[in-house]
Amino acid sequence: MLFHLSYRNRGKPVIGVLLILIFLLLIFTFGSGFQQVYGEEARELAYDDGTAEEYYFWREKRWGTFCGPVSEPGCMLAVQFDIPGEEVKVVGVRYYIHEPYRFKVRIFDSDRNPLPIDLEVTPSSSGWFFVDLSEYNLIVVDRFYVALEYIPGVGTSGMRSVTDAGSRPMLGVDTGIPRGLSWAVEEGEWISSKEWTEESGLEDGNFMIRATVQEIPLHAIKIDISPKIGGIVVDGEQIEAENLPKVFTWREGSAHTIEVIHQTKEIEEGTRYIFTEWSDGIKDPSRTITISEDLNLTALYKTQYFITIRFTNLEGEELHLSHFPEVILIGSEGEELRDIAHTGSWIDKGRWNVKKITWKGIDVKTSAISFIDVNEPKTVDIPIPVYSLTLKAVDLFNMPVPGAFIKLSSDGYEDFAYTQLDGTANLNILGRSYTARISYLGQSIEVSGDALDTPFIEVRLSFSPLSIIAILIAFALIIFISIMFLRKKTTSKGAEEVLIMLPKRVSNKCPFCGSDIDPGDIFCSNCGRKLREEG
Repeated sequence: MLFHLSYRNRGKPVIGVLLILIFLLLIFTFGSGFQQVYGEEARELAYDDGTAEEYYFWREKRWGTFCGPVSEPGCMLAVQFDIPGEEVKVVGVRYYIHEPYRFKVRIFDSDRNPLPIDLEVTPSSSGWFFVDLSEYNLIVVDRFYVALEYIPGVGTSGMRSVTDAGSRPMLGVDTGIPRGLSWAVEEGEWISSKEWTEESGLEDGNFMIRATVQEIPLHAIKIDISPKIGGIVVDGEQIEAENLPKVFTWREGSAHTIEVIHQTKEIEEGTRYIFTEWSDGIKDPSRTITISEDLNLTALYKTQYFITIRFTNLEGEELHLSHFPEVILIGSEGEELRDIAHTGSWIDKGRWNVKKITWKGIDVKTSAISFIDVNEPKTVDIPIPVYSLTLKAVDLFNMPVPGAFIKLSSDGYEDFAYTQLDGTANLNILGRSYTARISYLGQSIEVSGDALDTPFIEVRLSFSPLSIIAILIAFALIIFISIMFLRKKTTSKGAEEVLIMLPKRVSNKCPFCGSDIDPGDIFCSNCGRKLREEG
């Protein structure tokens, strides 16, 4: 159970005079300090008259009549400060204490919710003790509370009859004219100083805690987007483009989140806008700003077009390349663009100089193109000294020959390929003149030509596995048909001989009509059929 009591100074007149002198000295010292640190806008809020007639503190009953400091956190003495209609920053607090013991500084908002500070301090002496809170950005509106929280175990123990046994430090109390703004707090329960003192038969008064506050400067923040292709989210609220620009009035030190709705927005096929940065150079599309001055913030977008690059030979004929050339472009500000996809790429609006074109490690850039104007979605033709050649290998039967090896040479450039299932191979050569060697199963044929004049060449080989197989199949069919024909002819003659010779072996009956015959009969006497040869 917790108790509270007063600590009354003996020899009060003498000590009172000393305290007044100390107080005046502190006022002079801290007064000039406030002007240096906080400027003219800072002011101190106080309800006491500067003279401590009493000192109050918390204490805990242990056993019997023995008392000591509190053993659990949450025991506080606090003062309420009312600032109707104002929003200020708490930059410092002062406590009038007796004996320098450590304690915690606590600040609460108008709903008595703790602000983000849990600061433990240790005074260097008795009297007024100032704590600088300017770095904590403690913003309060209408009303707030400043409290001294006792640290468990800090204080002195003794009998209840010893009036100073309990938690430390003791807090000065002005008992002149109570304002009703002092509070005692125990485990989250707020008790008015009047009720709290009456429980122990003590005199109510004003706890000697003061607060130094500073007016918060307001700043105008103008937010816009360029071009107006989407909205912006400000502190979770979406603002559409038609409502921009918008000016916000925010207090200094406050933090706000702004974010573009669209990082990329395609407005029509092949045309889009992409977020680049804010007007102050920040490139993150979502950001948190802490207000310290007036600001103009504009979300900046750039235009991009979808550009497809089509490569042609020097005569303007489209090339079908198996290996896509690498193109390096240089923008107006010196930026370099690589990795352009063969299916097309999004490129920033503007003129791009063609720095280099590389095909299979060979520089193929010519004077035919020096720049590309990106001003709309389009296909850009880039001429390079490369030509397309299609070669087809067939055998004597005009059947395609897959797997034939081709070595192509042109102006020191060499390429290799194999014919596909249809017997063709598509190749690209550097320059127009070429020599191609086709090798297959010990056969080798060399052809030369001009890729522009003869872009398609058919090479006839002597044989291929397919032609050999076809020939073997044809021979096999001929042999098979011959065998079948001979077998059929032999079988027919044998059957006739069997029919003729059969009467000699079987019986004395005519094999044709069944009538009785004599062994020497040549013809059947009944049907007249010939039974055997004469002789």
